[in-house]
Amino acid sequence: MEVFNTSCSNQDFREYQFIRKSPRHWYVFLCIANVVFSISAIVGNSIILLALFQCRTIYSSSKALFYSLALSDFGVGMVAQPLQVATGLGALHGNLGLFCTIQPFYAAVAYFFCAVSFTTTTVISIERYLALRLGIRHRLIITVKKVTLVVALLWICSSIWAVSRMWNIQINKISAIILGFSCIVITSSCYFRIHRTLRALKTRITNEASTRQPRKTLNMMLYRRSVNSMLAVFGFLVACYTPYLCAIIAVALFGYSSPVVLSTNLTSVVIFLNSSINPFVYCWRIREIRSKVMLIVRKLPLP
Repeated sequence: MEVFNTSCSNQDFREYQFIRKSPRHWYVFLCIANVVFSISAIVGNSIILLALFQCRTIYSSSKALFYSLALSDFGVGMVAQPLQVATGLGALHGNLGLFCTIQPFYAAVAYFFCAVSFTTTTVISIERYLALRLGIRHRLIITVKKVTLVVALLWICSSIWAVSRMWNIQINKISAIILGFSCIVITSSCYFRIHRTLRALKTRITNEASTRQPRKTLNMMLYRRSVNSMLAVFGFLVACYTPYLCAIIAVALFGYSSPVVLSTNLTSVVIFLNSSINPFVYCWRIREIRSKVMLIVRKLPLP
């Protein structure tokens, strides 16, 4: 029987005990999956960041948001997933000291990068909606400086919220549920409004085809394509985050147990998988990024 470690919070010690009671093969699987997904997230998002730097056709304010999303995904692969592997190995080998030392930092880092990803996706949906509503005034009002300030605030607020886990885990879990569902509702509302406005514009353009300029039609086509691209990113994000939101709802309702702790750890890997999926979604949906990525990959030295 493990002796309580004074460096361990009561919550982390209980979680360690529940992990020790769970089937080992699940946590071996978690460690292996995290290693694989960590490598893919680091490589994929490094290429995306380089492609964004080289890409001149994406508007700067939109590029700043892409940078935020890719950097947070890179951080997941570089920091969060290796830390989860370390906590998993500590629990598997019965090393309570290692687990208690790393677990608080892992949880804070994972919450931080995931909060940045989720909130950045929400800000992107708002920016796309404002682009439609403001029209040609969009680039005058939504400037690079304003977007950069918003991104900086997102990172600062996410870091404060992530560290709050060390003060009160229960409040942190409840706020995660509220934050997650709020972001989903806001983002879904923006894309719904965009879809409804585009349908109305399409009808108007059809009725006034003779008075519309070809360039404006082309811009609308480009806008629709960008919205569909970010809607795909949002769809994958929701698919990856929803299982974890359900798991922490179970924590809030039923408290911790071996099955609940296992479910939170398994679903956290699904969240981390999103950081490996996003680079492929960018290449699939965004032509400008895809072309730059292909050039970068072709220049890589072959073994």
